[in-house]
Amino acid sequence: MASQKRKRSGNSLLRAIFVGLSFLLQLGWVLLQVLALNNSPLIAALTHLIAVLAVLKLYSKPTNGAYKLPWIMLMMAMPVMGLSLYLLTQLALTPKSIRRRLDGMKERIRPCLQKEEIPRGLAPEEENLAKYLQKYEGMPA
Repeated sequence: MASQKRKRSGNSLLRAIFVGLSFLLQLGWVLLQVLALNNSPLIAALTHLIAVLAVLKLYSKPTNGAYKLPWIMLMMAMPVMGLSLYLLTQLALTPKSIRRRLDGMKERIRPCLQKEEIPRGLAPEEENLAKYLQKYEGMPA
């Protein structure tokens, strides 16, 4: 039990350190651009090119636009910090043992989740929710 708490706090501590270092890196990058690289269009163009490529990659993902917009704004306003935070929150950082266990559970549950027809006579909102559950989550309505 104590080792689990230690692992959780260690993971949280590493994430906090990563966020802090990312923030300091972004702050240092901005100060460097403002103070020393003001006359270097190559560095500014390179930074913006990396940000635009990351934004295009994010934009091409099949997720909700309301989810994408804040990330796009953050990456365009602060490219280094925005990209660091995005990678921190979106990368699958779960241990392999947990991932294997979850995959096993999904495989055992899959036969129980047979596709069923969407019930007739639902309100439009309910029908949309049922379609969403079947399409994106693989769950019967």
